[in-house]
Amino acid sequence: MQLWLLGGYFFGEGVPGQTLNEVWNSSDGKNWSKITASAPWSPRCPNSLVFNSKIWIFGGKSDNWIGDIWYSANGTSWTKAKSSTPWDGEKYKPTFAVFNGKLSVMYSVTNSTAWYSSDSVTWKECNLPGDSQEFAATRFNSRIWLSGGAYRSGEYHFTENEVYSIFQNF
Repeated sequence: MQLWLLGGYFFGEGVPGQTLNEVWNSSDGKNWSKITASAPWSPRCPNSLVFNSKIWIFGGKSDNWIGDIWYSANGTSWTKAKSSTPWDGEKYKPTFAVFNGKLSVMYSVTNSTAWYSSDSVTWKECNLPGDSQEFAATRFNSRIWLSGGAYRSGEYHFTENEVYSIFQNF
């Protein structure tokens, strides 16, 4: 089992911020190895996870929002699965969960929406309860649980303390 670190943002003393497309891994969280200095995907702060024994990247943020999908079995060789996602690359801080063999991407801007897929290429959309942004998703006890989050109203930012469980749409 490996921990993976993909892309990111570098700040150095006297150096302006710079997005990266490096790939690192570790088996213990203390000792890290650079696997790839320059992956074929553009530099970014990616949304990523391991699904079906592959490392997946779902868009991310650089100077602009990025909406492509990439995967790798080893962190060295990468394949572009899609040039764009069916959800807009600008969806605010998505969260991911794997449930019943399907990968789910959940987010909210003005309505709570999820996209799910069993292969990360063909996606179906469904609605979620609530209307928060930045919520967390956890798989537990045969359901996906959405918790917390926030919403904006004008210049104010409100936190949520609601918890929802979902399973019927996946």
